Amino acid sequence: MTPDGKPKSDLEQRDGQKSKKTHRSIADMLDLDPNKAGDQALANKMITRFDPSHFQRLLVKWIIDANLPFSTRLFNAFCYLNPSVAIRDAVLRRTKLKELVVAEYYKHREVVVDVLQMAPSQVHIAFDGWRSPNQRNLYSIAAFFRDQQTSRPKKIILNVPKITGRHFGTTIASYVVDSIDAYQVGSKLGYFTLDNASNNNTAMDEIGTHFGFNRRQRRCRCFSHCLNISAKALLFGKDVEAFKAKLNSIETLSEAKFQL
Repeated sequence: MTPDGKPKSDLEQRDGQKSKKTHRSIADMLDLDPNKAGDQALANKMITRFDPSHFQRLLVKWIIDANLPFSTRLFNAFCYLNPSVAIRDAVLRRTKLKELVVAEYYKHREVVVDVLQMAPSQVHIAFDGWRSPNQRNLYSIAAFFRDQQTSRPKKIILNVPKITGRHFGTTIASYVVDSIDAYQVGSKLGYFTLDNASNNNTAMDEIGTHFGFNRRQRRCRCFSHCLNISAKALLFGKDVEAFKAKLNSIETLSEAKFQL
């Protein structure tokens, strides 16, 4: 059972205990005879030369680079391809894997901080929210700047926080402010490009108060969003939902006539 009283999933149960399956040995993999001193010495040498820490570093890098689920570490293929993984107990527990992934994030974040600090331009910000296919409310906070080495414009995602509760402007502002502070670009802020949602007005008021600027002077409208709204107004009129409902009713009526 989990701390909240819910039954553990299959992955959690597998993660909390060592597998009872018998994995291949080095002797089985290389077709060695453990009764022969030479073969046994070779098997022992391969086991001792296996570096669990190096394997774990590669595993963490692979999961991050390929955006794989944490359950990847439980794949039996690791132990099949190299029995030393099971023999040396190199499979990471979920909590340890999470710690290593977070540590990698903070290590690489410092590199991004240095790049942003050295940028010869201001750092401009854009943020917007959406709902992912698995129904998570997320906000993307991006920075735009000119690279010191190439002088070319660059874009980087600073944060993609999960928003809980309603999307109040004050809530959005707190995530944006925390992200800007984390990357130490508060003194280099330029302009903010946002859509026309009313909660963005409140968010910009909060952000402007925190960093000491007038939000009306620093906010740019998203041209694509303005174009989208204009196109919808031309095509559907003022009430888009009413137009869609009417269109759906016409399609339903046409289908009924066809069936008759």
